[in-house]
Amino acid sequence: MPTIRQVIYISKAAYEFSASELQELAAVAARNNTLEGITGALLFIDNCFIQVIEGDERAMSHMLTKLKADPRHHDIRIIADQLEESRHFSDWSMGLISTPDEDRPKVTRELRAASEITSDENAFATNMPMPHTAAMMQRLYETDSILQQARS
Repeated sequence: MPTIRQVIYISKAAYEFSASELQELAAVAARNNTLEGITGALLFIDNCFIQVIEGDERAMSHMLTKLKADPRHHDIRIIADQLEESRHFSDWSMGLISTPDEDRPKVTRELRAASEITSDENAFATNMPMPHTAAMMQRLYETDSILQQARS
C-alpha cells in the first residue's frame, strides 16, 4: 500500500538566482527537510524551478503551504501529485541537480510544455508530462548514490 506522497511542481523564479544563492537555498531546504522527513530534488533551469518532494501526508501538506507562500517564486504548477510505495530520492533531503548540456534542450522543451498544461494550480496531472526530465533527475540521483557508496 502506497504511503509516500510525491509532488512534482514547476514554478518561475522571482529573479535570476546566482549559483551561490541556489546552493544556499538547497542547503537551507536540506536542513528543514531533514527535520520534516521530506526528501527530494531541485532543478533550476531557464529561470524556472522543477522540484520533486516526497514525504508523509502531514509533512507534504505543510511543505506545499510554505512553498505557495514563498516570494522567491510564483506561478506554481503542480504537475504530479501521487502516492508511491517508496521514496525515489531517499538519500537526499534536498539534492540540487545541474542539467548536463546534452539534456538541456529536452528539459527546456518539456518545461515549456508542462508550463502550458493548465493555469489552475489545483489541477493534478495523473502522469508526469516530463519523462526525460524525470529520468534525468533520477539518473543523476542514482549516480550520486553510487559515488557516495564508493567513497564510504
